[in-house]
Amino acid sequence: MNQKNEEQHYVSQVLLKRFKLPGKPLQCYQVRTGEWKERGLRRTFAARGWNQLLVAGQVDNNLEAAFSKVESHMSDTFKALEEASINTVTVLPREIYDNMCLYCIFLSLTSPFAKAKAVADFVIQLDFELQNGKDEFLRELNFNRATIERFREAHTRGGKLIVHSRNFLQLVYRIQCRRLYDAECHNFRHWAKWAICRSPIDLPISDIALVPLHFKDQKIIDYVLPIGPNLLLKGQVKEGD
Repeated sequence: MNQKNEEQHYVSQVLLKRFKLPGKPLQCYQVRTGEWKERGLRRTFAARGWNQLLVAGQVDNNLEAAFSKVESHMSDTFKALEEASINTVTVLPREIYDNMCLYCIFLSLTSPFAKAKAVADFVIQLDFELQNGKDEFLRELNFNRATIERFREAHTRGGKLIVHSRNFLQLVYRIQCRRLYDAECHNFRHWAKWAICRSPIDLPISDIALVPLHFKDQKIIDYVLPIGPNLLLKGQVKEGD
């Protein structure tokens, strides 16, 4: 049973173990101080209640429960990817492929970058709708048409829409996480072209884990995830797909 504010990972221990030398702690580089520190698996890339969503003051553990189900099958998934790295082409079993995609989706949605970005995306989407006569997102938030029109009139006069909540960050992240899940599933499962690459040098893993690299001139995004010191998983998606 998940307890409120318990320690939860945004980069799984099952993945972190793959970067750990036998009998030794993880070596973690602190960007802020420029120092290396020894860390145990339990407290690395983790925070209290990280994957918990608050609903009317009550803890919703659905996100953590769904992520845990995917994590429980990652040992088999990593093994299949290691075997694929020595072949030119590999067709993964459907259950392995689905679990790989879901794992990337959860890493993307629960990363520190995703949580920080959720608030900006939320406000930008609201502003876009008010400026352009749209109301799809506002209706998703259960505002009726009369209220939306009052918002739009006030916005036209230079007013600002302010979201008031006792726990604003949790509220917005919960909304954005639910909204983005289907789009991320579509991207990773159906549009991404996947490759597993071997590296001649040791790779680090960051607290973002799945890193998006935007190549605007080519209109593509490469999602890269180190899954071992010498293995890199890459998913390429064309922007606009």
